[in-house]
Amino acid sequence: MTTLWEHLPFLWISRFEIIFDGMKYFSIVKKVKAGWMMLSRKAENYLKAIMTIESEKGYARIKDIAGAMNVRAPSATEMVKRLDKEGYVSYVKYGSVNLTSKGNNVARIAENRHDHLKSLLMDIIHVPESIAEKDALVLEQQLHDVTIEKMKKYVRSRRPGH
Repeated sequence: MTTLWEHLPFLWISRFEIIFDGMKYFSIVKKVKAGWMMLSRKAENYLKAIMTIESEKGYARIKDIAGAMNVRAPSATEMVKRLDKEGYVSYVKYGSVNLTSKGNNVARIAENRHDHLKSLLMDIIHVPESIAEKDALVLEQQLHDVTIEKMKKYVRSRRPGH
């Protein structure tokens, strides 16, 4: 049982919630140690999308990322530039976007979190896969990391042989 934050060399305080027009947004906490920053779930989703595109095509471009994230190219470019600045991706203007080892680690952990939530929905409460996929995306955005870890433990404890 590991969380995303246990794999990253920094201390963090907490997420700050910003409520605007009834919608919750999570801001990034300031750097605390070792030059790493806590990523928003939105940034994690970009890293997961880049990882998926790279595995399918061997490379990712802004156009591919924008399509996967259902945003316009300027929005994808803005996020990719930020991720490049923070060392999660390597980006060359008009070229490809590649995950760094740091970005790959975060993407894999975030994907693992998603897979566990999807398993909970499918295996424990028998939600159809197509719905479980969509609901897992929503849940991973809204649930606290501690809640997700408890759910992962529960799913593992319910599997045969445990």
